[in-house]
Amino acid sequence: MKKINNLLILFTIIFTFTINSQNKFSDLGLDKDGNRYAAGTFENTVDLGNNNLMTSAGSSDIYIGKYDSKGVCQWGTKIGGKGSENISAIYVEPNGNFFITGYFISEAKFGEIKVKAPSNKVFESVTLFVAKYNTSGDPIWVKTSKNTGSDSGNGITTDNKGNIYVLATFDSQIVYDGKTATSNGKNDMCLIKINNAGNCDWIKNYGTKDENIANTIFFSKNKLFIGGNSQTETGGYAGYVAEVSSESGTVKWTKNIGALKGNVEKISSDNTTNLIVTGSIEGSNPDGFDLFVTKISSENGVDVWNKKFHSNQARGNDIVCDASGTIYITGSFMDSLRLDGFYLSSLEFDEAFLAKINANGKITWAKSYGHNKRDIGCKLILKNTELILAGDFSTNIEFGSSSLAGGDNSSFMTNFDTQKNTFNSSIVIAKEELKNSPNSKYSNISGKLLFGAGDNKSFLNDQAVLLEDNNGNLLKRTITDENGDFSFKNVDVAETLNLILEKNEKLKETDEIYIAQKNGVILNKLELDKNKNFQYKMLPVTMSKLEPLDDDKDPLLVMKEFKASKENQFTLVERILYEPNSFIIPSEAINSINQMALFLRQNPKMKIEIYSHTDATGEDNANLILSEKRANEVKLLLIKKQIPSERIITKGFGETQIINRCTNNIKCTDVEHSYNRRTEFKFIKGSGL
Repeated sequence: MKKINNLLILFTIIFTFTINSQNKFSDLGLDKDGNRYAAGTFENTVDLGNNNLMTSAGSSDIYIGKYDSKGVCQWGTKIGGKGSENISAIYVEPNGNFFITGYFISEAKFGEIKVKAPSNKVFESVTLFVAKYNTSGDPIWVKTSKNTGSDSGNGITTDNKGNIYVLATFDSQIVYDGKTATSNGKNDMCLIKINNAGNCDWIKNYGTKDENIANTIFFSKNKLFIGGNSQTETGGYAGYVAEVSSESGTVKWTKNIGALKGNVEKISSDNTTNLIVTGSIEGSNPDGFDLFVTKISSENGVDVWNKKFHSNQARGNDIVCDASGTIYITGSFMDSLRLDGFYLSSLEFDEAFLAKINANGKITWAKSYGHNKRDIGCKLILKNTELILAGDFSTNIEFGSSSLAGGDNSSFMTNFDTQKNTFNSSIVIAKEELKNSPNSKYSNISGKLLFGAGDNKSFLNDQAVLLEDNNGNLLKRTITDENGDFSFKNVDVAETLNLILEKNEKLKETDEIYIAQKNGVILNKLELDKNKNFQYKMLPVTMSKLEPLDDDKDPLLVMKEFKASKENQFTLVERILYEPNSFIIPSEAINSINQMALFLRQNPKMKIEIYSHTDATGEDNANLILSEKRANEVKLLLIKKQIPSERIITKGFGETQIINRCTNNIKCTDVEHSYNRRTEFKFIKGSGL
């Protein structure tokens, strides 16, 4: 297959990796209730609206925000780490669960799930991720690739059977869930088919000996299409569209667009047997590129019609079509853009545009938006007669009577009435914020609701939970999941807030309701307030206990701090995720134990005691034996790393020291049980240290 690449002449290829130091909108999804899920990247601090602020942990982080049909932000969450993270695409299921893909450098944290790049990664090479989130913005699972070079997720979609397809670009070799694809030369693209749990069915790569880049993926009427661009033998770049089998990944047909600077950005359908494709293509200006829109047959890629619109630098970023065949397109241009009888001009930098095209390819309406800085139309979603447009802008932008004010790097979302050609409402969805109140501390808090007397309490699921300030103003609302878990994103944990359970017919005033950490540790019982609502006053100290547990501590750093301190001993707790009934140390825990071995070799007078614990599932005596085997297995590994056995003491406690409520015969989630499956490493200084 001879296709794929991001206009090397025009763009920095992702694998060269120059990170943009600005906020950037990436994608938008819609659920069956009209909620919008916006995703992008940011640096410094970004405001998603409705007191949802977040600050980046590294050079750039990912934001995801959920907005109701009126544009009010329900929650915001971030994905961050020491390096850079980027989100390329989001796919929202009707129920509000969603899938995302992109890349990270070094390591990243998805809610309470932390992932790291393989240890053999080239410095600053990027790692692909795929993740599934629930409608409350909490990750369900996260999967990453393995590669010595770079790989990035560029697009994601699902078929009508619930299978997930991830379009990616990689160099060298990519490994996902044990399945491997090898590049034909430089950068190749690949398609990964996975199930709803994130497990890989197959991976298929496409490309030539030169540069091949994947941009977009589209599923329609049981057919799967991909697009991007590829370096040609003459040194130019041809855009491509291809149909591939959703069963095997086999290419059915391929169509090239352009010869020097062709690039396919987005594929859509006209609701018949045709595809609508847009992007950029070489033009009369040798230093620039033009906008193209083409309608092709989905059966074989043959042109129905194609249109090319002259500009200095223009490209179509998204395109959709309504039931009558009217096409809507958005993107950006510089200097000017001629769309048949419509002439659009910009002041200096990128200018966003929106245009309507009839079924025969004629422009019937067009308008540009922006000022003298970076303004880009990125995403379109059509819902009945309403068109949702989202993108980036700088400083300010107007849509009809709505005037939006942002920072140097902001993103917008606006609703366009396709019948009247007018905008109904517009909001800023990501605004750069450089200052925070010194008295504010924004963090995520999460917890669990349980009900019932005695030890074996039940999960309070499908319960609406409200967060109010001291004046009774509603700040946030969420619903507990099947395990009674809930979370609120970006809460000012320096304030005193009230947690209220929304009344319903299942909730009785005589019920005993308890709030607990997600790890199963019960904090307190909820009481009825004067309005007979179950309420829990959340002081700052309470919210600190509900913050997700910090698993980010670097063992080597903690051990070095201990050596420099006056303390004689300290205990490092690691949750080693053994397979059930197994004492074989999982590969992901080896690195931490290796760091401990290095530290012990550097401090030959120091001793270590290893205490292993299990959860309460299984028979008591069997768990005791299992914990002893696990502790001894760690000891054997340390001995292999040249630590004398006389410096190591081991002990297995089985399930005798459960740290939460999950004792024998208590109904708990696997997450709750996992906090008991821990290994404690107690370091003891010898004389002279």
